[in-house]
Amino acid sequence: MLNEPDPVADPLNKITDFIRKELKANHSNYSASYKEHLKNLISNPYWSKLNDLQQATILSKYDLNEIPKVDVTDQKKMLSSLEQISLSAWTDKLVACRVNFKLPWMMR
Repeated sequence: MLNEPDPVADPLNKITDFIRKELKANHSNYSASYKEHLKNLISNPYWSKLNDLQQATILSKYDLNEIPKVDVTDQKKMLSSLEQISLSAWTDKLVACRVNFKLPWMMR
């Protein structure tokens, strides 16, 4: 009985690989969007008129301080990343990123 292959290992590995792939893709999409929008924000002439504290306050207010970190090196770290931001929440976060980079200019 100890020599029998674990019937759960293969499906579990497939699920883990799928989740890892999706998490990496979501993180990559968000990162690309964040970087593009931040580049546009920095090039905005109104943005350059703000001092560092004003810029930091705006980024913080709209949750745009940084790109969230994701670690998929093992199951435990991947689970921790998913506890911070679930797969479905990444979609919401991507939409919010696009909108939040526009909000400071809409609120003027």
